[in-house]
Amino acid sequence: MKFKEFWKDTNSIRVNEENSRAYFTPFSTLDDAVSNHRFLSPYLHLLSGKWKFLYKDSVSKMPLFYKEGFDFSYFDEINVPSCWQILGYDKAQYQSSPYTFIFDPPNLPPKNPTGAYIKEFNINLNENKKYELHFEGKDSCIYVYLNGEFIGYGEVPHCDSFFDITKNLKNGKNRLCVMVLKRCTGTYLDDQDKIRLSGIFRDVYILERDKNAISDFFVSTKINGEINVKIDAKGDVKAYLYDENKNLLFKDNSKNITFKVKNPNLWTCETPYLYTLVLECENEFISQKIGIREVKITKDSLLLNNVPIKIRGINRHDWNPETGYVVTKEEIKKDLIMIKENNFNTIRTAHYPNMPEFYEFCDEIGLYVISEADMECHGGYYTEEFQSIVDNPLFKDAIIDRIMRMAKNFKNFSSIIMWSLGNESSWGENLLEGAKELKKFDTSRPVHYHGICMPSDKNYAEDDKEARKYIDLYSRMYTPTDQLYTFYDNIKIKQPLIMCEYSHAMGNSCGDLKTYEKLFDSDKHFIGGCIWEWCDHAIKLNGKKGEYLGYGGDFGDPINLKNVCMDGVVSTYRVPHSALYEAKAIFSPIKIFDFDKDKKEVIIENRNSFISLENYDFSFKVTSDGKEVEKGKFKLKTKPLSKEKVKLDFCGEGYDGIVYLSIKAQKNGICVTEKDFKLYEKINKEKREKSKITVFQKDDKIKIKTKNICYTFSTDEDIITSIKNDGREYLAKMPSFTAFRAPTDNDSYSMVEPMAQRWNNTKHFGKIEYATHIMKNIEIIKNKSNVIIKGDLIVAVEGRCHITDGKIEYKFNNDGSLLINHTGIFNKMLPYWLGRYGIEWKFKKEFENVNYLGLGPYECYKDKQSYALFGEYDYIIDNKDEMYEKPQECASRLHTRKLTLKDKDGYGFDIKGDFSFSATRYDIHEKTLARHQIELDKKNYLHLYTDYFMSGVGSRAVGGHVPQKEDRINAGDKIKFKLEFYPFKN
Repeated sequence: MKFKEFWKDTNSIRVNEENSRAYFTPFSTLDDAVSNHRFLSPYLHLLSGKWKFLYKDSVSKMPLFYKEGFDFSYFDEINVPSCWQILGYDKAQYQSSPYTFIFDPPNLPPKNPTGAYIKEFNINLNENKKYELHFEGKDSCIYVYLNGEFIGYGEVPHCDSFFDITKNLKNGKNRLCVMVLKRCTGTYLDDQDKIRLSGIFRDVYILERDKNAISDFFVSTKINGEINVKIDAKGDVKAYLYDENKNLLFKDNSKNITFKVKNPNLWTCETPYLYTLVLECENEFISQKIGIREVKITKDSLLLNNVPIKIRGINRHDWNPETGYVVTKEEIKKDLIMIKENNFNTIRTAHYPNMPEFYEFCDEIGLYVISEADMECHGGYYTEEFQSIVDNPLFKDAIIDRIMRMAKNFKNFSSIIMWSLGNESSWGENLLEGAKELKKFDTSRPVHYHGICMPSDKNYAEDDKEARKYIDLYSRMYTPTDQLYTFYDNIKIKQPLIMCEYSHAMGNSCGDLKTYEKLFDSDKHFIGGCIWEWCDHAIKLNGKKGEYLGYGGDFGDPINLKNVCMDGVVSTYRVPHSALYEAKAIFSPIKIFDFDKDKKEVIIENRNSFISLENYDFSFKVTSDGKEVEKGKFKLKTKPLSKEKVKLDFCGEGYDGIVYLSIKAQKNGICVTEKDFKLYEKINKEKREKSKITVFQKDDKIKIKTKNICYTFSTDEDIITSIKNDGREYLAKMPSFTAFRAPTDNDSYSMVEPMAQRWNNTKHFGKIEYATHIMKNIEIIKNKSNVIIKGDLIVAVEGRCHITDGKIEYKFNNDGSLLINHTGIFNKMLPYWLGRYGIEWKFKKEFENVNYLGLGPYECYKDKQSYALFGEYDYIIDNKDEMYEKPQECASRLHTRKLTLKDKDGYGFDIKGDFSFSATRYDIHEKTLARHQIELDKKNYLHLYTDYFMSGVGSRAVGGHVPQKEDRINAGDKIKFKLEFYPFKN
């Protein structure tokens, strides 16, 4: 072989690689160290940028490119960091967990795609220095050569690999050659839920070090103000401690330092106070931000600084749709600020360590971190050998190495309140040994691992006493709350429980957050959890119709898990989905509830664990039909984890319309939460001009006319077929009753109850997507002021059982209005719940100006409306921000009381009632079949859905819940539906 086959050897996880240590950057001055901007250090030589690159689909085809004199002029040029599949080499593949090659550990496919990288650079050497070459991210393994000589080999994609290159570095020009292989034996431990990419995806740099400099240090703190620093260095060390304002508090000369800060400011996510430690050794200054805090686990709680806390968290991958795994520190900070501003307090680094800047920002802005090792072998689950790797002695050192790399690299970051051994890898001896090593190394943080708690796994070890010495809490994924409520009745060893993943945010989802939060609030044993996940994962692609976002199956990857990677509360470009708004409302540190209309009192709960409400600004307003009529402000000093009854000073009387009280809490100008309460409803009947009403009947057509309005009802079609105003037609096609929605991902992919399959076809009810209706026993009643057409209504698929049976009445009034009154019942024999039931109107495309009075301003559903406020809003038809890349049900508005559509000439109509609605130019049948938004073609008319009931969305695509019974249409439910239709011309 041209290259020694380290990639095939489980014992060769490090070849000439230096031992892992704390992340830090040396600086040349004390002031620079305090500022701690690493790329400003003269001792850091950044090698990221343009590199020469050659791709081969097999390592066997790779030339000896690292040899002196090798001609690489024909190589391409790419950026480092980057992922080579994004750049057009090889192909991306999306798998959640099955391995992307034949499972035969530790063996690998003989064909192993490979990239050769070459970087020439100049450096001025100092003979008194040593030089470290760092690779912060590479997938899956690297061979490193410098000036024609082999330097070393390293694995573990998301952890730093660094090498001592002092002996091989030349003064002046140097040639660095790196070979990256797509697979190595470590790939069996890299089976995370992500789009699979390869390359050098984080920074490469050289650190210039003093030979007697600090090689490592470890900081620990106690809430009495004690800061302990253990230092590994050959030279003499001086230590400086500064407060947040850069005032020097202490100075010490020692290698084992203890500072004692009086009246310390303790670090929490609510009070992220950071001291600065600077260590001076020889000619280097090293800086570390320090938050003074302690983390403990009791048998029933997670304590920070001896105070119980709840995890209101999110799982987060590094992702950019144009660069893949490559993210900048600016993008990370943008993510973290957005996460913080939406009331999350915790991030689980699913499923690997993040860039160092990530932890620095979490320390700075106040976010708890569950730091997870780069360790997952989930794919074994599909082979019925789930535990084969974690019990296989060949992988023992590699698994322990991955766990300890994480801890040794990031041990000094205060935001990390918990270590995680990895993800979904069953349970076995190798993980147990890793947990033991981790506990021995760091006793200051609890250890999490979900894989010990998987009842479906034959290595299930939830109540294993030996395992419980090292794993500090129970962990579940996607377990429905009804199963969790009885959890503590069945366990023997008492520990708190975390939902490390729950409420899977795939597509239009997270309809069960309120249900889970009720569970978390019900018992201190349930310490909260982390939603799966932060952002959709997709790659920007170009097709015949333009740009679109590619997911599984779009990369020439026939074996894939489709759009399951599109499972974030924000889009891949960080545009919020409605799930983010729901999470923000549910996770709010302030809860507003139990408004007493008579006393004008409301209860406000401070859910913060450490701060009062004195720095929050509260305001309220009274609205009538969405328009503000009163407002006010107030302040509170409610203590942490306390409630306060507040009396509000407003009148709230004498207004017409639908009157609401809305209360808002803000901090630093950012809305934290807003809640509204209905005060009353006083609807004065609108005065409309009346005129003579006439009826003409010819064949199946019944025409009802008033002054300038003409309705046509067809007794053949059993529906209204025409609405005209001044002879201008409103309808493009006749309306119809519908019981079908374009399935959400939760409807389509549910592992337990795949509703879309059942809606698609059952023996007795057929394909409800194509349900139709008939009217029987039609009766026409002509009165002086109105005409009534009524009869019995049946909705069903042709030749199948009735979906609904009921009665319907169309009342045409002499003021031009139409009242539709429908009562009935859903068939008691329905074998499923329905997604929706209502009327689909097909209006002329000109009616593009849409305004409504109801819940908004974003899409909302029965089980996803905690963020919604009653008001008057404009509605954007086919708003891209509300659509999902995989087309599905979206953009519905709940509890609409008045809907107005009009054209540019002022012709339009109002629809009044209490209904859900959505408006789109896309066909529901095409949405059901399409993979991407770009595949949809706009129709030349407007689909308007006025729904008696739109069911909730749940989160059942992966575990979790179907919509709760009260949030969906069930067999035997009754129908009582009224709509008032008012054509007008302004």
